Amino acid sequence: MININLLPWREENRLAYNKVFRVHLIASVGVVLLVMLVLHVSYAGKLNWQLERNDFLQQEIKTFDIKIKQINLLEKNKQAKIANINALLDIQSNRYKLIRTFNGLAEIVPAGLYLTYMRLYSDTITIEGRAMSNSQITAFTKQFTELAWIASAELSEIKTLKNNKGNQNLVGQTNEVAFKLEVLIQSLS
Repeated sequence: MININLLPWREENRLAYNKVFRVHLIASVGVVLLVMLVLHVSYAGKLNWQLERNDFLQQEIKTFDIKIKQINLLEKNKQAKIANINALLDIQSNRYKLIRTFNGLAEIVPAGLYLTYMRLYSDTITIEGRAMSNSQITAFTKQFTELAWIASAELSEIKTLKNNKGNQNLVGQTNEVAFKLEVLIQSLS
């Protein structure tokens, strides 16, 4: 039999195989590193894009917050101005009520009746006074109810006052009558 020594051939074959293996290993590691680099760059780009977008949104939110504060301030100013206008309109309407009331009072107060207190609150007038007799108070109340701008007039209190001096008044009576009248004014329309 022929003696053939295959050891050098095997050695060369193993060296070639190791060389190819090393090349494939280096190529594989290179491909993996390249893929990792591409993925890293891609994700870093997406992350940077998202961070820029978040910064933009934060700036827009701050801008809108400032605008919302300005709108709220304008709304408060608007409400204050509306309240002022309503107060002025209320004062204006009360002025006419007072003028009409005093003009009406000048015409309907009978002789012997005098007023001691008068207050206008919203649509109600409270009138206090004194008279020589109940008939004068009745006539005064009736004349008030006949005015077109009066919704109702109610006598809420009548008191007979004693004259401590015992002197007679102009009509020969010694007592005066105090009264309190609540008058409701009709709304202006």
